[in-house]
Amino acid sequence: MSLRLGDRSGRLLVATLLLAAGAVARAEDRFTLSGDLRLRHTVLAGVGLRDGDPNADRTFQRYRLRIRADASVAGPLRATARLLWEGRHYAKPDGASWPVAGFESWYGGALLFDLLTVEVRRPAGLPFVARVGRQEIVLGDGWLVQDGTPI
Repeated sequence: MSLRLGDRSGRLLVATLLLAAGAVARAEDRFTLSGDLRLRHTVLAGVGLRDGDPNADRTFQRYRLRIRADASVAGPLRATARLLWEGRHYAKPDGASWPVAGFESWYGGALLFDLLTVEVRRPAGLPFVARVGRQEIVLGDGWLVQDGTPI
């Protein structure tokens, strides 16, 4: 199985990885680079109101790639950026039986910044942390905000 990125997003992802690798080689302890890849296979049975419909069963794979960079810029100042790409491949139904014309089995996804923050620890000696930007917010143990579901 091959993973196909769109032309523009593929070039941007490769350029970002090369720049990050070069920064790691020069930055020593002030810069960290990490990432993860999630592969998910989803099967939905009985979608809609008619089981006999060829679109009632859907099967697709989701691919998510995240690259994260953390940098200590100067003393108490830190910057964090995480780049996210998620694409899909639809195995069922096939494109011929999809109700909308022009359906493609590959969805190239989007490339976007999932995290982009600047943080200052103890500004002017004050006992707090100021964080500005797109961030993950965890309240308490994270149950309600991160893992909240209807059930």
